[in-house]
Amino acid sequence: TTGEPEGGLLRGYYPSAMLIKRESFSRVGPFATHWQVGEFVDWYAKAAEKGLKSHMLPKLVTKRRIHSANTVIQHRDSQGDYVRILKQALDRRREKSSQGQSH
Repeated sequence: TTGEPEGGLLRGYYPSAMLIKRESFSRVGPFATHWQVGEFVDWYAKAAEKGLKSHMLPKLVTKRRIHSANTVIQHRDSQGDYVRILKQALDRRREKSSQGQSH
């Protein structure tokens, strides 16, 4: 087996397929609205930082159709948001690490 899902389906984490307890969502907070793309990546990174665990179901729960009007395609000039989101997550990790060392 190649590890690829049957029928060309790809596994992924999508907000449209997320099921979460209200108190867990509240721990992380709402999705940031200032990103053109990647707001879920930002939210998911913050959830992981807060220690929330995720589980991917083995079955298909949502279909995502890729077409020319998708946000990520329409905002290609905003692809740098992904890099900025990653940098912010790394900065938070470094800050937390340095606080842990100074105490």
